[in-house]
Amino acid sequence: MNKQHRKQLSKLLGDFAGCGLQDNGHPCNSCFHTWAMTELGLNEDVAHMLWIVELSLRKNYKQEDILKANIDNFKEWVKKYESEGYND
Repeated sequence: MNKQHRKQLSKLLGDFAGCGLQDNGHPCNSCFHTWAMTELGLNEDVAHMLWIVELSLRKNYKQEDILKANIDNFKEWVKKYESEGYND
């Protein structure tokens, strides 16, 4: 994905979230999470994983750090749901 496409996608996410307060029209953390949970119906864990992807579009973090964060979040998410009896 080139720079122009990343900017367009982040602007679109900002428009959907109703917030473009951060650099170059990106949505803030709170607005993004609220939008992802209310409009997309995602739970908090999945919304946060999507937020981490948004941060990677901004180039706030290195790609390998984003991948590691999502893997770590996913492992925590699986443990949480297994402990609550959702492993059937």
